[in-house]
Amino acid sequence: MSNQDSRIESQVEDYLWYAVTGDEVSAYAVVQRVLADGKTVPDVYFQLFVPAQQELGHRWVSGSLSVANEHLASEVTSRLMNRLRDGARRKPALNKRVVVSAAPGERHALGARIVGDFLYLDGWDVDFLGADIPGSELADFVGRTQPALVAISVVLDENLISLRNTIAGLHASAPHSKILVGGSAIANKEEAIALGADAFGEDAIWATVAARHAVGLEAGETLAGLLSRVGENVQALRRLKNWKQQQLALAAGLDRAYLSGVENGKQNLSLSALHKLARALDVPTQDLLDW
Repeated sequence: MSNQDSRIESQVEDYLWYAVTGDEVSAYAVVQRVLADGKTVPDVYFQLFVPAQQELGHRWVSGSLSVANEHLASEVTSRLMNRLRDGARRKPALNKRVVVSAAPGERHALGARIVGDFLYLDGWDVDFLGADIPGSELADFVGRTQPALVAISVVLDENLISLRNTIAGLHASAPHSKILVGGSAIANKEEAIALGADAFGEDAIWATVAARHAVGLEAGETLAGLLSRVGENVQALRRLKNWKQQQLALAAGLDRAYLSGVENGKQNLSLSALHKLARALDVPTQDLLDW
C-alpha cells in the first residue's frame, strides 16, 4: 500500500470516529486536512464521505453500530456537505429545475444527496426531497412543480417494484419531465429503461452528463467527449511519469486492456477506477476530469 493510500485510509478512519461520536468540529478538521493535501471538493465527496458512509453501512449490518450512531454520523456528513457545496465553484445557471429523491422505501438518501449536489454545481436548480418519499406524494409534488428532470436513487432490490410504479405516476402527473434513475440496485441503462426511466446515471459524475442529455442540453458535455478528455488526461499524466501502460495499470490495480480503453476514450470507466487512476498518478480526481 502506498503512503498516499495509507494516508487516505487513516483520514477516513479519523473522519468516521468523529462523525459517529457527533464531533462535527473535528470531522470538519479532517475535511480541511484532505483539502490541504491538494484534493478538491469532488475528491472529498468520493474519497472521504462515500467510503466513510459505506463503512457505516457495513458496521450497521454487522450489528457493531447502532441505528442512532449511524444516523448521527450521516447527519454530520450531510451538514459538512452543505458547507462544501455552498463554498464550491458553481457552473453558470442552466435555468433548469431538477427534483432529487431516494426511491420509496429507501431509508438512506446520501447517494441521492451527492447526485443533487453535483447537479447543483453543474448549474441546476435543485429540490432535494430526501429519503423514503411515498410515490404518490412525489408524483403530486412533481405534478405541481413541473421540473425538467426528476432524479431518483434506489439501492435495495426490494424497492424496484415500487420505483416502477412511481415512475409511471410521474409520467402521468408530469409528462414533460424526464426521469433519471441510478443506485446500486440498477446495473445499466437497459434496466433503467425497463423501469420506465428516460436516463441512467451510474454515479454522480455520469449522472450530470446523463441529466443534460435527457433534457436536450446538447451544448453540455457529451459522454463520448468526457471519456475522450479523461483518456487524454490519463495518458498525458502517465507520460509525465515516464510510465508505460502496464506500469500504470499495476499501480492502479487495473487490467492493462481496460486502461488502454480508457486512454483511447472507449471505456466507460467506473468512479472507483477513476479514483484508482488518480491515486496512482498522485493527482486529484478533478485533474482527470477538468471539471
